[in-house]
Amino acid sequence: MMKVAITGAAGLLGQKCVDQALRAGHEVIPFDVDDTVAVPFGQLLALDITDRAAVRSMMATFRPDLVINTAAYTAVDSSEEADEQVFAVNVEGVRNLVRAGNEYRVRVTALSTDYVFDGRAGPYREEAPINPLGVYGRSKAEMEKLIREEGGEHLIARTMVLYGAAPGVRKNFGLWVLQNLKSGDPIRAVTDQMGNPTLASDLARMLIDLAARGISGTCHVAGADWVSRYDFALALADEFGLDRELITPVVTAELGQAAERPLDSGFILDKLVHDFGVRSLGLEEGLRLFRAEVEEYGDGA
Repeated sequence: MMKVAITGAAGLLGQKCVDQALRAGHEVIPFDVDDTVAVPFGQLLALDITDRAAVRSMMATFRPDLVINTAAYTAVDSSEEADEQVFAVNVEGVRNLVRAGNEYRVRVTALSTDYVFDGRAGPYREEAPINPLGVYGRSKAEMEKLIREEGGEHLIARTMVLYGAAPGVRKNFGLWVLQNLKSGDPIRAVTDQMGNPTLASDLARMLIDLAARGISGTCHVAGADWVSRYDFALALADEFGLDRELITPVVTAELGQAAERPLDSGFILDKLVHDFGVRSLGLEEGLRLFRAEVEEYGDGA
């Protein structure tokens, strides 16, 4: 059994990591910058990872075996106008965790993204050259660099296209598609952004598994199927029995988004599957579990 501290525990992945760690029999200490958020597993403890002294105090007080950091600035478009805040959370916050972790011999699992790649040659293996296109991707690339420079037995888990349902979480692509289709509202989904849709609860399961075995380095941890956002939306409509005719295929350039996206992105999962013996869910099974989560927690509308 491990003592696991989870930061950002009020968010979608944070809640799923708490749940999966508890299911695996570990002791869990959940932290969030806002400890007043209602979560299904009880009371949160307050922690701002950008506060170096607070992070060091947490490590010294609780002495966890592992920290899984799910706290991040992930709003890709607004990142373009908030680079100082993005780097404070995604880079300096993680630096605080890693340095304190090295001091107190605590392993850190940090989440990265396919946005460290430019999407011109995907899907990617872990060792592929990175070339982020926007502020969010650059912050995660800088985060990865600092973890390697600081040393220690830490895991960088790259993931992407996270979806799922949980109490009080902000909208993700899966929930956005579902809410609109249930309301009969047409949506546009891109055919030229490719990636691995990843059910948050499945990602949490894999993170706990890898951490429990002391895996370190960089690993791609995501859903098994590589599809476009358009095909993901169609599959979701079919799983929920909704009208797929409401989904219009478009290309990314038509959306006029503030941040440039990697297009042929996504991951090759050979390291995860063959080296570590971990298999992630494919899209069909992931959507089936997503429907069960929505039935339990609602769709957030």
